[in-house]
Amino acid sequence: MIKILIISGEPSGDFLGANLINALRKKVKIESSRSISFQGIGGPLMENEGLISLIRQERINKMGFIEILFNLFDLLKVLRTVSNYCLAWKPDLIVTIDSPEFSFRLSKRVKKILKTTPIVHYVMPSIWAWRPRRLEKIRRFVDHILALFPFEPKLAEINKISCEFVGHPVVSKKIPAVQDIVVLRKNLGIGNNVPIMAVMPGSRRSEIKNNLPIFLDTIKMVAAVYTDLVFVIPAVSAVEELVVSKVSKFREKTGLNVLVLNQKNFDIANDFENLKFSLFRTAAIALAASGTVVLELARTGVPMVVGYRAHYINELLIRALVKTEKANLIDIIANSNEIPEFIFSNCTPENLSKAIKVLLNDSTLTAKQMELSRTVMKSLGFGGANPGDRAAQSVINFVKSYEKKSPLI
Repeated sequence: MIKILIISGEPSGDFLGANLINALRKKVKIESSRSISFQGIGGPLMENEGLISLIRQERINKMGFIEILFNLFDLLKVLRTVSNYCLAWKPDLIVTIDSPEFSFRLSKRVKKILKTTPIVHYVMPSIWAWRPRRLEKIRRFVDHILALFPFEPKLAEINKISCEFVGHPVVSKKIPAVQDIVVLRKNLGIGNNVPIMAVMPGSRRSEIKNNLPIFLDTIKMVAAVYTDLVFVIPAVSAVEELVVSKVSKFREKTGLNVLVLNQKNFDIANDFENLKFSLFRTAAIALAASGTVVLELARTGVPMVVGYRAHYINELLIRALVKTEKANLIDIIANSNEIPEFIFSNCTPENLSKAIKVLLNDSTLTAKQMELSRTVMKSLGFGGANPGDRAAQSVINFVKSYEKKSPLI
């Protein structure tokens, strides 16, 4: 029995972990007759692939100094529980996915005892944006990194840590068929020819609290000019109750047609990703919080405006530490300025609504965004091997060459 401890602290990591588990199981089966046990922390997608979850993923899905501080004691409790279990279970391989604050603390603890157990981290921390010296410390307890962006292995090489670009999972996302879009619109009660604006305030409670009020005021300003627009907000299970509550109050106050796409709307909760992508594919424009969703919108060909607010203490810290001039991943990857973005104090309903109106009125600007999106998707691996398969092969190749020779194969 091959024992793999795998940790994912957020929905995007759940998708990565599910694909990795699926690909590892297939590849190891081809090369070995041994079965695999996956245990750790993950969401519904990883659990559907056979992960035995030790702790609910939501307990470590925290972001920003304030949210981490308020949940510090519980996070430390989870850290002790998982690290103690890991030391007792003695896995053959440890894979941590994103969530660097939790993942690296766990890896550091475990590596002190299980010195010969290889530790792989999936998603390089954003050293190109802030705290560039982190890799010097990380290499003491992380043996190999799976990178999502093509420029990251060179940064790892400078810091003498093993790293391979495996492609970004967004390029393997399936583009919904016309029938999927028809079903979505029917379930939401939106006619096939009615224009939709997709609104994504974030996937964490802190993001909803900070971004959603501003985004709702933006909707009010846009709706005053574009009276035929319908606004749809997709909400993952962790925040859907909060989103529904705030949107319901907004609708009662304004009478505007703002809908929430959540898992309770449908009987196919495990297919929420497809529902979300169907929404993106049929949307005329999108307003999104800065994050991975920007790449998802680019994958589905949606013109967008990006905004982001955080707790004022987090904003002060980020301003002091972050070195990049842009926040959205499209412009960062392409070194461009095509995506309108408004961060922190600039993220106001006035600024956001003005940028949205400009995009809706200028097809030349939207065409430039679409061309940029196609270029970025190609650089992230579109047209090549599935990123999940590449990640699994990278893990296997690394473990085979690992100095202490893990018994993975």
